[in-house]
Amino acid sequence: MPGRTCIGIVGWRGLVGSVFIKQLAANINNENTKFIFLSSSYKRLIKILKGSYYVKKANDVKALLKCKIIVTMQGSGYTDITLAKLRNLNWVGYWIDAASSLRRLLNVCVVLDPVNSSNIKRSIEASKKSFVGGNCTVSLMLMALHSLIRRSKMKWMFVTTFQSVSGAGANYVKSLLLQMAVLSRVRFRNVISSSIQFRISDPNASETVAGSIVSWIDEETNKLGTSKEEQKGLIEANRILDLPMKIHVGGVCVRVGVLRCHSQSFLIKVERKMCFGCVADIIQSTSRWVKLLPNRKPYSRLLLTPEVISGSLVIAIGRLKKMAFNSGLLSMFTVGDQLLWGATEPIKRTLKLFCPTTN
Repeated sequence: MPGRTCIGIVGWRGLVGSVFIKQLAANINNENTKFIFLSSSYKRLIKILKGSYYVKKANDVKALLKCKIIVTMQGSGYTDITLAKLRNLNWVGYWIDAASSLRRLLNVCVVLDPVNSSNIKRSIEASKKSFVGGNCTVSLMLMALHSLIRRSKMKWMFVTTFQSVSGAGANYVKSLLLQMAVLSRVRFRNVISSSIQFRISDPNASETVAGSIVSWIDEETNKLGTSKEEQKGLIEANRILDLPMKIHVGGVCVRVGVLRCHSQSFLIKVERKMCFGCVADIIQSTSRWVKLLPNRKPYSRLLLTPEVISGSLVIAIGRLKKMAFNSGLLSMFTVGDQLLWGATEPIKRTLKLFCPTTN
């Protein structure tokens, strides 16, 4: 059919990709869209997005060159090789990705609509062709706090993240479930005994997360003891917000035994002493997805949890208070779904800008 937008989708069977497809299914108009599905290991006829498609190999350059838009969740290794190959063949289509390796490139737009929707549109007008979603914790942080950061003239922010296993991939999720199964079979008195050191033995896991935490995520980056994951908070937050003055973000990132929601604890220093009511109003009016909870025990224990937020676009913010020893310091706690605003939603919303057939 003439005029149909050809979209290639790579990595649709993975953890992030499968969630993306579910979101896309409710928003696509097949009459004006042509899909090409590509996979590194899966080649057969599939029924998906209200149609039937024969899956092509992920490295099928001829198929990729036919696409006006390519959406990939296949990882940095695939992106680094394939995107360069296509550009060398003069492919001028749009590349929308979740690969972390692209975020370092200046000719790539890091996307988080609606936080930086104006910057995304400027990038399109400037003929940029590559767009990438941000780090999951940074995206969730900015979805919750971008209005407060802009309007409070924030001096600095310290964040402690409690990151779900979904952020580390499907194998990590499977490992957690296996570890929990092992833990459930251990005798209660052996688990709580102070005379033994209990460790779950999982030959497929590099570390134990069930009944434990992983206190370092990603690589070491400098002699100051900052991990690569922690460094992203500073670099990507400033890249996405694109403010006249650089904001200072530091923190500690840890992995916890939660399936798909990231939680974050914030300590924020604002430039001027804002009244508490003003702070609450700014946060509450950030967007329709942000839900500010009263700083009371019942609300926090019942609603400020991964159990409640999982599978939802809601970003819950609670435990909001000023520090008794310094009224210029604010603390709060947030919970958001890593697989939605932390991964697939920015990609889906960017696709909508190029493909008017999505709702």
